[in-house]
Amino acid sequence: MSRTLPHMRAFSAGKTGASRQLELLAMQGSATPRGALRRFLLLKYVQTLLLPLGNELLLAVGALASLHTLLLLSSPRLSRKSSTVLLGQLAWADGLLLLRWSLGLESGLRVGKAWLCLGGGVEAMTWTKEGLLDAHHLASLLLLSCVSLEALLVSHWAAESRHVRTVRRARHGSALIWTGVVLQLAVQLVGHGAQVGEPEVDGRLNADVDSRVFMQICVTLAPLMYTVKQGLLALLWLMNTWVLFTVFYRKPQKGKSCYH
Repeated sequence: MSRTLPHMRAFSAGKTGASRQLELLAMQGSATPRGALRRFLLLKYVQTLLLPLGNELLLAVGALASLHTLLLLSSPRLSRKSSTVLLGQLAWADGLLLLRWSLGLESGLRVGKAWLCLGGGVEAMTWTKEGLLDAHHLASLLLLSCVSLEALLVSHWAAESRHVRTVRRARHGSALIWTGVVLQLAVQLVGHGAQVGEPEVDGRLNADVDSRVFMQICVTLAPLMYTVKQGLLALLWLMNTWVLFTVFYRKPQKGKSCYH
């Protein structure tokens, strides 16, 4: 029987301890992006559901967190799943805030006046910023609702809903949400611009029959879409608040969960 020398035994023990430490560091490194994504999701829940809507400082903090999240999602270490797609779209929603802030700059003000000449100057810029803020809130709440729905499916029907929780369906759902948000914003801006437009602008628009019909449709749809949006926001707020406290707070996800 061969004997192991003391110095060889110490070397083997040191090598085993070093390898274990490297494995632990690797596991911690792989868990760091997941922890950051969980903190980003919690921040978005609190920002969208509990905090005031128009606080510029809170919006700036959320935008910085979204930028950090987009950098994390671009890492090849993260697997591409439906949850990462939804979180990425949630981070991209803060791009509406960047557009809103850019309209307040001198260069952005000139572009905004040229683009929104229907509404007339600074007043058009004011309600355009409000429309972008409302669109950001609506997009964030809709995307959070998709995240909440996935959390419910993972918590109760993980195996049965596996064919639903796919990257392709998450991308299609995100595209549908963005289409609805952009359509609502366009109808709101055009309808408001038609109502507060200057007389000479109205006379110029009346010369074009198609433009007059389009503006009239937007004016008619704007109050209806606003009412539907307010009811939808209230319903989504209740659902997301319930999911936040029942799934994420009372039943925290395990470390080996497939959900971020």
